[in-house]
Amino acid sequence: MPSILQVALDTPLDRLFDYRLPEGLGTVLPGSLVEVPFGRTHQVGVALGQSADSAIGADKLRDVIRVLDDRPALSPDTLRLAQFCADYYHYPLGAILLATLPPRLKNATPFVADTPWLMLTEAGQTAAPPGRAKTQRALLDSLRATPLTRASVREQKQGRHAAALVAAGWAAWTRTPPQAARTPQTAAAHPTTPEQQTALDRLLPALSRFGVHLIHGVTGSGKTELYLRLIDAVLENGRQTLVLIPEIALTPQLEQHFRRRFPGRRIITLHSGLAEGARTANWLAAPDCDVLLGTRLSVFAPLPRLGLIVVDEEHDASFKQQDGLRYSARDVAVARGKLAKAPVVLGSATPSLESYAQALNGRYQLIELKTRAITAARLPDIELVDLKHIPVDNGLTRPTLTALTDTLARGEQSLVFLNRRGYAPALYCPSCAWVSPCPSCSARLVFHRHARRLKCHHCGLETRIPIECPSCGNPDLKALGQGTQRLEETLAALLPAARIRRIDRDTMRPRAWAALGEAVHGGEIDILVGTQMLAKGHDFPNMTLALILDTDGA
Repeated sequence: MPSILQVALDTPLDRLFDYRLPEGLGTVLPGSLVEVPFGRTHQVGVALGQSADSAIGADKLRDVIRVLDDRPALSPDTLRLAQFCADYYHYPLGAILLATLPPRLKNATPFVADTPWLMLTEAGQTAAPPGRAKTQRALLDSLRATPLTRASVREQKQGRHAAALVAAGWAAWTRTPPQAARTPQTAAAHPTTPEQQTALDRLLPALSRFGVHLIHGVTGSGKTELYLRLIDAVLENGRQTLVLIPEIALTPQLEQHFRRRFPGRRIITLHSGLAEGARTANWLAAPDCDVLLGTRLSVFAPLPRLGLIVVDEEHDASFKQQDGLRYSARDVAVARGKLAKAPVVLGSATPSLESYAQALNGRYQLIELKTRAITAARLPDIELVDLKHIPVDNGLTRPTLTALTDTLARGEQSLVFLNRRGYAPALYCPSCAWVSPCPSCSARLVFHRHARRLKCHHCGLETRIPIECPSCGNPDLKALGQGTQRLEETLAALLPAARIRRIDRDTMRPRAWAALGEAVHGGEIDILVGTQMLAKGHDFPNMTLALILDTDGA
C-alpha cells in the first residue's frame, strides 16, 4: 500500500514535498488539504498523489499530522487550472493552489462551516410528531412550505424545537437553501434591438462548446442585456455561470440587476472586500450556486457545472494581479473555459489591443454593437478646454464652473474626475526647488492634508510632514498641484449649496459601495469627485455632466 504522500506547499520552491502517511489515515484523495510539519512550523498543503517510495531517506521523512476533512478537497478542475498557471506563469504549483483558497481555509484550526438554513430531510417529509408536540408539528409544516434561516428560527424563539427536529433526523442545517422544486422564472426583459438579436443569433448556438467571443459595443449598446440572455440560456440547461468584473465597486449594482432578472436563483459574490467569514461561506457555496459574480480571484472558484464565463470590461488593468502570482484573470478565464469546454464572452467598449487582434485574426469571434440600445440616447458632446489661455483655480476653469452651476440648477448630477488622490501630488520648496521624494523608491510622496502625512502611492511608505525643507531649511513649503482632497475643498468653497462626495481609496471601503449607489440614485448627491474608481461602468441615470481634469496626466 502506498505510504508516501506528495504535498504541494505555499513556498517559493517549485517542487512537491514527500511525507510519510501514517497507517490510520488511509487513502488520501488528490486535492485534499493536509496539515504537515515544515521546518519549525506547521503548514497547510494540498495532497497531489501517493507513492510506495521516496527519493528522500526514510530517516528524514516526517509524518503527515492530519488530513483536514472538515473542509472540501480541491476539485480536479481546479488542480488542472492551477497546473496550467504554474506552467504558463512559471510559478510554484503549491503557491498557486493555496492562493485559490479563502484565508480561513488555509488555517489548520478546526473549521466549522456556517449552516444558516434549516431544511427538511427525506424522513421529515412524512414525519408525524406526537400530538402534544404542537410547536414541533407547526415548525415541520413551515419547513414543508419553505426552508427557514437561523435568524428567523431565533426570532420565532423556536431554537429548542429546531434542535429537537434535527436530533430526530427530520431536519438538518445546511450552508445553502435547497434548489426550488420547479425552475425559477426569469423576469421579463426588454425587447432586443436588431444588433442585439443578430449577436444572440451568433452566440446562442455556440453555448454548447468552447470558444472565445469578443463583444465590442459602445457604451449603452446593451452588452449587459446580452450577458443576461446568455446566462438565462445556460441556467435553463442546469449549468453555472461565472461573471468576472474588474472592481469590487461594481458588485452591488450588478448583483441587484442579476437578482431582479433571476429571482429564486442562487447568486453569490466573491471578492476580497468580503469579511473573512462571508468570503469563506460564499466559496463553500460556489459549487451549488447558479451565478457567481466576482473579481479576479473568482476565476479559481469551484464550479463543477460551469457552462459560461463572462469577463466584463475585459480591457481593465484590474484583472491583472500585480504581486505574488502575476496572472491575468482574463487569460486564465480563457484557459478555464477551454478546460471546461465552456464558452467565454469578453465584453468592452474599448477592447484591449491583444483581444482585438485575436478577434481580427479569427481566433476570437468578433461581435460589434455600434448603436445605443435606447433610441433616444446619443453619444455625449465632448468639449476640449485648452488651459494655456484660460485662468485656472486649483484645476478648475470658468467654463467648467459654469457647466457645474448649470447642471446643479437643472437638478442633475455631475462627475468630476481627477486620477490623483490625496491633497497634492507633492510638497514643494520655492527656495531650492526641493520636491518630496520617496526614500524607498523613485516616486514622490503625496501630501494627504487630512491625515497630516506624506504617503507614497507606489510602495506604501508613510512619513510625517517636515516642518521645514530638508534641503535648505525653508519653513514655507507649498502643496504642488491638485489631488481629489484639494479639488473637493475647492468645489465646496465655490459651490457651497452643492452636496459633494469624494470617492477614492482613502474614503471608500468595499461595503460602502451599496450605500453610495443608493445615495446617488436617491438624489442625495449633486457632485461626485473621484479617481479611476468612478470610471468603471457605473449606472447613474441622472448624471449628465462629466468633467475630466488634467487629461494629459490622467
